[in-house]
Amino acid sequence: MKEPLYLDSHTTHMMSTETKELFCAKSCEYEGAISTPHFIGQRQIYPVKQVLKELYQALGLRKEDHLYLVSGNAEGVATVLAHVYNTICRTTGKTLLLKSVMEESVITPCYDQMKERGCLIANIPVDECGVLDKDAFRKTVSRHSALFSCSVAHALTGVIQPMQDVIDLCRDQDVKIHVDISTLLGKYPMSFYDLDVDFMTIEGSIIGAPLGTGLLISRSHIEPLFPGKELAIPSHLLALSSAIQEQLEQFEAFSMEGARLRDLLEEKLLRGYPDAKVLFSKAHRLLNCSCMIFPHVHAEMLLYDLHRHDIYASIGRFQTLVPALKEMGYGIDALSAISFSLSRFTTEEEICEAAKRILTSLQRLRKLEMG
Repeated sequence: MKEPLYLDSHTTHMMSTETKELFCAKSCEYEGAISTPHFIGQRQIYPVKQVLKELYQALGLRKEDHLYLVSGNAEGVATVLAHVYNTICRTTGKTLLLKSVMEESVITPCYDQMKERGCLIANIPVDECGVLDKDAFRKTVSRHSALFSCSVAHALTGVIQPMQDVIDLCRDQDVKIHVDISTLLGKYPMSFYDLDVDFMTIEGSIIGAPLGTGLLISRSHIEPLFPGKELAIPSHLLALSSAIQEQLEQFEAFSMEGARLRDLLEEKLLRGYPDAKVLFSKAHRLLNCSCMIFPHVHAEMLLYDLHRHDIYASIGRFQTLVPALKEMGYGIDALSAISFSLSRFTTEEEICEAAKRILTSLQRLRKLEMG
């Protein structure tokens, strides 16, 4: 059996050995609920306070900012939307919610649920480089807008949005701003303070923390989506903090090595399959992400064949890459697009082996397509 090659770290990032051991050890050590009024619960308070201090410092938070442990982006985004609906939409009549048409994360399904509450959804188009169309945004945002949500870096294309212009437009119209930085963390220097946004979410499973963990950060207090929920689970919080610290500590090394390995993968695939195209190469994109089109080969067939040969790539957690590219005018080529996302654990040997297997699959499927 061949060694599995994982090139889908923007769907789930593998945990490091250190984070995994910490999570297992603390899960056994802290078995009781932190809210219990006796020693089993009270002994968890000090380590939780310490890790919160570390997180505030690492993420560039101020003392007045609020940090909440959530079960992932779905809960984080839903909590933001519930807060905005209760405090803005219902009280002011501002019911227009804005997002990018390319949004791949849980923002889209969470937004769809808001239609049942009478909210209107506006999808902002992007240009040929996957960047938000500023003119379209300027025409859409208004005094009736309540919230704009955006993934700062797209998980599948790797395109990084120039947020400052969008933030300025939102501030002019008193529109709240929510950003997700899960794919950006550890690959681009940024803090909550520098962003000047109202809400920020981080999905734990994308940064190397356990599945079912995440953070919601807010400028103001937010009521929990689930009243009575434990405010902190020490093992989850400690593992999440460990993963964040690892991402930040490896930033400089991964900035150089991740970009080199991504370029190496693209170079080998372009050389071995000349019809292939690298999308968004001229855009400001994540150093570890590559979105490529392989004409004459359907992406789902390619992913299935790669899976059979122990290579894991992606077309999106909700299979959103194809419709997103069609929105940008890629037409039938969008059916042949897949995304590769490397992690800090990816090696040059794995990239070389992955390129060989991918090219073999492409040649095999191309022959089938030609009959």
